[in-house]
Amino acid sequence: MKPVYINGMGINGSLEKPQELIPRSKLRRCPDYVKVAAQAAAQALSEAQLPAEVDKNRVGSVLATNFGPVEANISFTDEIYRDGAGVCSPTTFSFTVANSCGGQIAIINGFRGASTMLMGSNPLEFAQLLLNANKADYLISGCVEECNGELVAGLKNNGQLQQIALETQAVMLLLGKSKESQSYAALVVTKMAALSASPFLKACTAEDSQAIAVLLQELVGDYKPDLVLAAANGTAFDAVELAGIKDGLG
Repeated sequence: MKPVYINGMGINGSLEKPQELIPRSKLRRCPDYVKVAAQAAAQALSEAQLPAEVDKNRVGSVLATNFGPVEANISFTDEIYRDGAGVCSPTTFSFTVANSCGGQIAIINGFRGASTMLMGSNPLEFAQLLLNANKADYLISGCVEECNGELVAGLKNNGQLQQIALETQAVMLLLGKSKESQSYAALVVTKMAALSASPFLKACTAEDSQAIAVLLQELVGDYKPDLVLAAANGTAFDAVELAGIKDGLG
């Protein structure tokens, strides 16, 4: 694949609260799932400084989430249980779908380009494919998770995440086909290793370390990278990942 470039970056959520670039009035009825994604996207766009003549029909988004808009779905379910399906709020319903954050990002910025939402997959790889296929000139790509009390309790119930802080957070990148003066880096190639289970839900094994090692060997060949970034999120997966990195890079 051809390289694409990270021209802007934004982070927003419970752990990181930079200056909000979108007026709260524009997000007044939105759940946190949408708010953090939209604000992170606004930061990435602010850094990237898209050309004034950019064709907004060719600017879109490729986003990903594991659990989606948890709070909106719980609220909507409560409304159905309490009042019946016939009197549920259309506003609440509109935020129950996973791509509601992408829709709001498009509405706020006037983007009309290719957009999609992935569940538990790699948005950067798909975004790179779309840019390489000339389906877009710029894409916002990143992940968003909304962690409320019910979700956190459910995830910690199996023992994998007892000591881990889970917070609502979004990270967004602005990807483009050409290198700009403010570009962070080039995204040259993306690959994924298939693990036996989600580290959030089940303990990974030595077979997962081997899958990571094989992937790294395929990626780097004889080249020795200067820096390797790992998840390092405090779960038991850290040791599994580190073993795979050591075996894969020697």
